[in-house]
This record gives sequence, C-alpha cells and structure tokens, in this order.
Amino acid sequence: MTRRVFRGVVGISLAAALVAACGGNGSEKPATSPAEQQAAGGPQGTLRFGTNQKLDDWEPLTKGNETYTSLIYEGLIELAPDGVGLKPRLATEWTQDNTKVEFTLREGVVFHDGTP
Repeated sequence: MTRRVFRGVVGISLAAALVAACGGNGSEKPATSPAEQQAAGGPQGTLRFGTNQKLDDWEPLTKGNETYTSLIYEGLIELAPDGVGLKPRLATEWTQDNTKVEFTLREGVVFHDGTP
C-alpha cells in the first residue's frame, strides 16, 4: 500500500469517526417553549463547543481571546467589517468625551434573568 493510499484511508476513517461522534443518540428531550424556559428561570442545559484553549472561567473581561465569549455575551458595540469604524450591537448610539462614554441601549434589552 502506498503512502498516498494509506493517508487517504486514514483521512476517510477519521472523517467517518468525526461524523459518528457528532451524531445524536435519539434520546434528547423535545425543546421547551420560551414561556416554559422563562417560568423555570430561563434557559438551562449544557453548552458544548470546541476550543484549543484551557478555560478557567467564563468571565469575558479576563480572557484575551474573544472567540467563545462573543458566542455567549453580546457587546455594546463591535468593530465594523471595514476594520476601521464601530457598529452598534446592544447600544443603538453612543457619545463620548474625555472622561466618559454614554450608551443608549436598544429597546427590549434585559439581563440574563429577565430584569430590564
């Protein structure tokens, strides 16, 4: 068996193992409605994602890499696609001077527990 064929077989085997590992076992409970989640104190369950970093905590201010925190926390503003300007997220507008920045939040923004 040539090295090229061997690598191809190994690659296909790894891809098949990955697909099998990502499949569900069919025993998941049906999703609850948003009203049921709110009555139970909000969404609960397990969050799973892949990372190549050790995660000590979920505090977004202590992490230099924003990859996983951007999936969980929504910021006030973000860098525009052009890489120069800023665009709104939770904030609809903002003003700044030498000592402070004031943000106006969009309508309907609440904390994780539902309080405004």
